[in-house]
Amino acid sequence: MISCPSEHHLDYLMSQFKQLFHEYNIGLDITDNRTGGQGATHITLDSVNSIFRSVVGEILHSSAREKPIAGINDNSLFSSFPLFKRLFPNSKFVAIFRHPIPRAVSAWHHNLQLAQEEKDSVHLQALQQVKSYDDWMMLLADQFNLSVAHYLNAFANAPNAMAIKYEELVMDKYNVLNRVFQFLGATVDHATTQEIVRATEFEVMRSKARRPHFFRSGNTKATDQSVSKEVQDAVNELTKESLQFLGY
Repeated sequence: MISCPSEHHLDYLMSQFKQLFHEYNIGLDITDNRTGGQGATHITLDSVNSIFRSVVGEILHSSAREKPIAGINDNSLFSSFPLFKRLFPNSKFVAIFRHPIPRAVSAWHHNLQLAQEEKDSVHLQALQQVKSYDDWMMLLADQFNLSVAHYLNAFANAPNAMAIKYEELVMDKYNVLNRVFQFLGATVDHATTQEIVRATEFEVMRSKARRPHFFRSGNTKATDQSVSKEVQDAVNELTKESLQFLGY
């Protein structure tokens, strides 16, 4: 059927590839200057992209587990959609969007918890971009608009891309899953879909998680009581066009 393992960080992988070959090219120049000075043959960006495509293909192959359809789960791809569309023209893309208000609240608590438990300053630095909780809401509203724009720029009316809402996936999981399966070309029977629905219920996933407290609430509302009405109104106004596109 379908294999889609735990989350990857392909943007990080690509950035490291670029850095690696940038340093490699510097080394080629140094060697060339020491020797005949014929001019170093650099590894081009097209070559880096080709190598990266091969690596991602190997990741897919190794994680497929003999399933006919294999996917990669990655929350960092929005800004790289044009690149991935070009590198993988025959692939299908499923983008899940969440309303910016509950998403911002979730991200705030997520970063606080990770900063405390993993002692990684990057999570505090994410929050320190802003001066207040309200500013955080507006920052993530901007990011929400940017994510939608990236999606539209890469996949507007494209037959190989599908945008779904997190809230719809949670509240109407059976039907949304069937739409996704159909989009991917997968044939899944009723019993299997029902089993997937049961296995991915919020409380079931929280009970099996290594860190159950990271599953806070799974809020499916477009509001949150921790955010003032004024800020919620401002977020909704700022993201109005993006929300309309997604059908909120």
